[in-house]
Amino acid sequence: MADKKTIPWQEMYNYVLRCSSQTKLDAFAEEVVSGINAFIRFDQAAVFFMDGNRKVYNQYLVNFDKRFSRLYLDYYSKSMENERYGTKSARWDALPEPEIHVIEWDKEPASDFVNDYIKPLLLRCSLGFALYDSDGMPRTSFGFDKKGEPTFSERERTVVKLLLPMLNNLHRSFFVRSASIQNIGSVWGFSDLTERESQIAGLLCQGLSPANISKVLHISPSTTYKHIEHIYKKTHVSCQRELLALMLGK
Repeated sequence: MADKKTIPWQEMYNYVLRCSSQTKLDAFAEEVVSGINAFIRFDQAAVFFMDGNRKVYNQYLVNFDKRFSRLYLDYYSKSMENERYGTKSARWDALPEPEIHVIEWDKEPASDFVNDYIKPLLLRCSLGFALYDSDGMPRTSFGFDKKGEPTFSERERTVVKLLLPMLNNLHRSFFVRSASIQNIGSVWGFSDLTERESQIAGLLCQGLSPANISKVLHISPSTTYKHIEHIYKKTHVSCQRELLALMLGK
């Protein structure tokens, strides 16, 4: 690890303070990218925003050719084995902490992705990390690429590692449930839902699929579906859309 005496603590504090002043997720992500260039050098950057089912719904690019971004999202991110280079490679742990991943492309094994995507972009190395929501799911993926230098220095990696827990805490605040979802207990007050059923009902109303609810809560799909069956029966609805409408009083 780099000598902590050389770590720019004051600059890092000011950077996190600027990020904390943002009230919208997209503005926060842009601040993360624009400010982090004071600590790491990069030639291009890409941010992908994911919904509760980890599908990319928006992006923010810096010096990144949109044609390559579309190619990556439409093909490579979905086809790569083990999701090694994908936006969905983060773990499904209980409230995981983010970690950085550095790839030196000349050391990677030959593949269609490296030959047909990385080499045309002239990339030498990439540094990436994901930030999580309050349920421990990756929701915003950041990638920074270098074309000239072979890798990110030890000092660059150390600074990013030190920044990540603070950035992740700020990021989670954007996913604190809205008042209507926070008050879900009162909405279901006459439905006699158990604590677990209320938890699953809240996740359903956030748009999560049953499969992803199983992963978030570390329960089997069959158990999840059984809970959903009970929720629908108790609330007198037949689908996820009707459940959300009931919660919102529509």
